[in-house]
Amino acid sequence: MKDFILTNLVGIVLCLIGLLGGGIISFIFYKKSISIAKPVFQYSNQNIIDISNNDKEENLKVYYSEYNIKRLNKTHIYFWNSGNKTIKGEDIVKTEGLKIVFEDKNGRILLAKVLKYSRKVCDFNVMVSSDDRREISFNFDFLDPNDGVVIEVLHTFEKSKFNFTGIIKSIPDGIQNYGYILPTYRKKDPKFLINNFSIVTFIDFVVGVLSIYGAINIKSLPKWLFDSSQTFNRIFLLIFGIFFISFSVIHIIANKSNNKMPRKIQLLDK
Repeated sequence: MKDFILTNLVGIVLCLIGLLGGGIISFIFYKKSISIAKPVFQYSNQNIIDISNNDKEENLKVYYSEYNIKRLNKTHIYFWNSGNKTIKGEDIVKTEGLKIVFEDKNGRILLAKVLKYSRKVCDFNVMVSSDDRREISFNFDFLDPNDGVVIEVLHTFEKSKFNFTGIIKSIPDGIQNYGYILPTYRKKDPKFLINNFSIVTFIDFVVGVLSIYGAINIKSLPKWLFDSSQTFNRIFLLIFGIFFISFSVIHIIANKSNNKMPRKIQLLDK
């Protein structure tokens, strides 16, 4: 057994890599074959004015329209269809219409509008409730995959936490929260995007390749590091390398998935 492994190590490595590659490709096609509609959102917050704790400025007053305000915050809500199936506006349950509801009861929504959209034909509309100034009602005609909008909300809430309510037929999980996002900046003619994700993926891949190379050419490694006479060391390096290469490939697949915000609704600052 030992002699067989040593003699056919290269073939074993290629076979395992082939099996791994086939499994990943099968997984990709399987994921793409599943037809789902998936409404999701992300958000960002920015404080514009806050004189609520400034006792020295008793004579300072700030107005938004006719409202005297102590605080002004801006919230951007990025809402889109992250699935591969169209979301139809007619599937919104009329008795449970879609709403954005802020939790803080000490404040009010001053303005809500569609700041940016992927396509105007989707006919996305927002409206602040006249009965409860913490609520925003919204509707749309349809949202194809990667269609969406950016909703800008100006408000006086100290805490900007909000929830989506309402029901869309055939979407039991509702609208999923993908979390807070930081501002995105436009780079001048970027050729490469270097971030923490790409660095970790690159390191995983390099470690995996070097480990497999070491398993094949273990005699070239320092004796204090690995004993080339031990079959276990070769097997360990082989498994270690395949694991890290698999990890890097999974990272890439995850990054390329539909979970990423569509570029058409990203707010890019010059």
